[in-house]
Amino acid sequence: FELMEKQVFVFGEALSMMRIGEIVTNPSGRRYTMLKGSIVCYPKPNSNQYYKVTKWFPDAVERTDWTLV
Repeated sequence: FELMEKQVFVFGEALSMMRIGEIVTNPSGRRYTMLKGSIVCYPKPNSNQYYKVTKWFPDAVERTDWTLV
């Protein structure tokens, strides 16, 4: 079998992925997706606890290393 290299993308693409129900992450380890029209964050890798994202900090928006989970 062949290992696929992770595709890395910018925040705008990550947002598009979240809108279609995908889960994205960046090297921070937090996972993000959309639930009921809102972006939510799973702050711990193996946790089902999440919170609604109400603001984005520039360092998150400017990242160019978002990936699919």
